[in-house]
Amino acid sequence: MPQFKVRTEADTRDITADRMEFAEGGVRFYSEGRVVAAFSRYLWAEEVVVKTDPVQVQEAGANPPTDTAE
Repeated sequence: MPQFKVRTEADTRDITADRMEFAEGGVRFYSEGRVVAAFSRYLWAEEVVVKTDPVQVQEAGANPPTDTAE
Protein backbone atom coordinates (compact mmCIF):
# COMPACT_ATOMS: atom_id res chain seq x y z
CA MET A 1 0.00 0.00 0.00
CA PRO A 2 1.42 3.42 -0.87
CA GLN A 3 2.93 5.66 1.79
CA PHE A 4 2.39 9.43 1.90
CA LYS A 5 3.86 12.30 3.89
CA VAL A 6 1.92 15.41 4.81
CA ARG A 7 3.51 18.51 6.30
CA THR A 8 1.11 20.39 8.55
CA GLU A 9 1.82 23.59 10.42
CA ALA A 10 2.76 21.55 13.49
CA ASP A 11 4.56 18.45 12.18
CA THR A 12 5.03 15.92 9.39
CA ARG A 13 2.61 12.97 9.33
CA ASP A 14 3.08 9.57 7.68
CA ILE A 15 -0.10 8.19 6.10
CA THR A 16 -0.73 4.73 4.63
CA ALA A 17 -3.55 4.77 2.08
CA ASP A 18 -4.56 3.50 -1.35
CA ARG A 19 -4.70 6.98 -2.85
CA MET A 20 -4.45 10.69 -2.18
CA GLU A 21 -6.94 13.24 -3.51
CA PHE A 22 -6.64 17.01 -3.52
CA ALA A 23 -10.12 18.38 -2.87
CA GLU A 24 -11.54 21.83 -2.34
CA GLY A 25 -10.42 22.92 1.09
CA GLY A 26 -7.76 20.25 1.68
CA VAL A 27 -6.31 16.86 0.93
CA ARG A 28 -7.90 13.47 1.63
CA PHE A 29 -6.47 9.97 1.86
CA TYR A 30 -8.55 6.91 0.97
CA SER A 31 -8.18 3.23 1.77
CA GLU A 32 -10.75 0.66 0.58
CA GLY A 33 -13.02 3.49 -0.55
CA ARG A 34 -13.13 5.21 2.86
CA VAL A 35 -11.43 8.39 4.03
CA VAL A 36 -8.68 7.41 6.48
CA ALA A 37 -7.17 10.88 6.91
CA ALA A 38 -7.96 14.44 5.84
CA PHE A 39 -6.19 17.75 6.30
CA SER A 40 -7.67 21.17 5.63
CA ARG A 41 -4.51 23.08 6.52
CA TYR A 42 -1.29 21.63 5.16
CA LEU A 43 1.90 22.94 3.56
CA TRP A 44 2.60 20.01 1.22
CA ALA A 45 1.67 16.39 0.60
CA GLU A 46 3.67 13.80 -1.33
CA GLU A 47 3.83 10.09 -2.09
CA VAL A 48 6.88 8.35 -0.66
CA VAL A 49 8.65 6.42 -3.41
CA VAL A 50 10.62 3.40 -2.21
CA LYS A 51 13.64 2.82 -4.40
CA THR A 52 14.45 -0.79 -5.18
CA ASP A 53 17.51 -2.31 -6.80
CA PRO A 54 17.13 -2.73 -10.57
CA VAL A 55 16.37 -6.26 -11.73
CA GLN A 56 18.53 -7.81 -14.45
CA VAL A 57 16.36 -8.85 -17.40
CA GLN A 58 17.73 -10.99 -20.22
CA GLU A 59 17.40 -9.70 -23.75
CA ALA A 60 14.86 -11.42 -25.96
CA GLY A 61 16.45 -14.40 -27.70
CA ALA A 62 19.47 -14.49 -25.38
CA ASN A 63 20.64 -17.88 -24.17
CA PRO A 64 20.67 -18.40 -20.41
CA PRO A 65 24.13 -18.74 -18.85
CA THR A 66 25.42 -22.31 -18.83
CA ASP A 67 27.02 -23.98 -15.84
CA THR A 68 30.58 -24.93 -16.83
CA ALA A 69 31.58 -26.54 -13.52
CA GLU A 70 33.17 -29.94 -14.03
